[in-house]
Amino acid sequence: MWGSRVKDLRKEALGIVERTPGGIGHLELIDRLLERQPRRRRDEVQQVVARLDEDFDRRIFRLPGGTIVSLDEFRADYARDTSPSPIQEMPDEATVYPACRQFLLDQRLVDRCEITADFKPIVAGNGPDLLGIQFDHEMAEHHAQRELIAFEVKVTSNAGAVRGALWQALSYKVFAHRAYVIMPRPKLSKQTEVLESRCYHHGIGLIYLDLKAAPVALDIRFPSRSEFPHMAMTRLVKAELLKQLPTQYASLFS
Repeated sequence: MWGSRVKDLRKEALGIVERTPGGIGHLELIDRLLERQPRRRRDEVQQVVARLDEDFDRRIFRLPGGTIVSLDEFRADYARDTSPSPIQEMPDEATVYPACRQFLLDQRLVDRCEITADFKPIVAGNGPDLLGIQFDHEMAEHHAQRELIAFEVKVTSNAGAVRGALWQALSYKVFAHRAYVIMPRPKLSKQTEVLESRCYHHGIGLIYLDLKAAPVALDIRFPSRSEFPHMAMTRLVKAELLKQLPTQYASLFS
């Protein structure tokens, strides 16, 4: 009897997920099941939903953040998103750096900012595309505590670009107080959820880049959390920057 009750509940939950475009949140699915089957106990429903993606691993899966999606729908959307387009050509990444730099200055996310895409620090592989400095404005500038802020810029937002941007931004937090990802909003809501949830979890700021606008437009999704970096790494990166890009170093730290 109990096995039959669970089987019916699992079947009902699976049907809801597969009929919901874009997937459904963990808690919302529990509430929907309780509405449809009010005689069920909440703990019983919770147990079924908690294991649903394991029981039906070939039909659904759970995104970071808890949303449960139909695997067939996700594969179809992903295929559409990653299919080559002969019409749309991505601009060279370097062409958007000046617009990004000006936006950061205009929005007061930084007080000083330089393009540092050619910088290759030992501690982070490829260096940040832009580096910025922010002062504590409650103090006189020459006494102010400075925050070093690193920015990773991408002009595509496919799965590979998202993974690469997150990895780079995380590596910057070893030496920088804050790190940001600047990239176009992913076409799929599921990929957007993955990007935003992981950035937020790791304290990485996120800025969306609209390449269709003329000029290029940017929008702050959420800011980075300030965290204290490894100061020995910060000193090492600054020393390397002085050797590799002395003009940018002087502009930032003079």
